[in-house]
Amino acid sequence: MLFGKRSWLKWAGRAMLVLFVPLCLLLVAEGALKSVSRGMDPSFVVRDEAGGYWRDNPDVGRLWFAPGLVRAPVPFRVGDARPDLRVAVVGESAAMGDPEPAFGLAATLREVLSRQYPGRTVEVVNAAMTAIDSSIIRAIVRDLAPLRPDVVVVYMGNNEVVGPFGPASSDTPDRKSVV
Repeated sequence: MLFGKRSWLKWAGRAMLVLFVPLCLLLVAEGALKSVSRGMDPSFVVRDEAGGYWRDNPDVGRLWFAPGLVRAPVPFRVGDARPDLRVAVVGESAAMGDPEPAFGLAATLREVLSRQYPGRTVEVVNAAMTAIDSSIIRAIVRDLAPLRPDVVVVYMGNNEVVGPFGPASSDTPDRKSVV
């Protein structure tokens, strides 16, 4: 009898050892590390310690970059109170305004919208980062949900082609740098 009652119990016991014991050990380790405040929140947007505000997560770049190359988002702090218009700008270095975010797309958009809609509160969040690609931008857009933006402006594309991740980048040994 290949799959008798005793054989089934033996396989169920082995499955428990292989699957559930390591899972339980990982859950215990995760709980222990969280209780001593080790690790980091992987979200792009986190709750501010003061309460009533959301802010950028300055450590989020550690998820995607090597220790010597870590990038950080432009710092922002957004209240729970809804403005008349909340816009989030996501993208790469051009969207961020690298090297000076005060002259980037978000700052320009804030100025244009404030003049277009006088008397209305306009809030533009610069959620762009340098040296990222579409997979990271997708994660950032997902993490912007707590801010409840009215509009999300995506300004990207360079890194997909000639940037640090594109096929024409200088990191590719058989291509010359386009830039």
